Amino acid sequence: MRGRCVSILLVAYSLLSGHVLARQHGHDFFPLQSLEQQLQHEADSDELRSAAEESASSLCEHHRWQNARKAQICQ
Repeated sequence: MRGRCVSILLVAYSLLSGHVLARQHGHDFFPLQSLEQQLQHEADSDELRSAAEESASSLCEHHRWQNARKAQICQ
């Protein structure tokens, strides 16, 4: 019985300690973005990702073209 009480107290303490410590100094709270800001951020990220993939594809294609050209010259 005593072990069960100690276990319950430890679980309660561990659950509440983060909440109590977060209210003390040293912890920063960051405001959440609005839904519109979040959607705009995701759209910007998708646009940047798309541009990076296009650029990588173009560079890879150019690299293959150069290697094919070198192979033709060496033959």
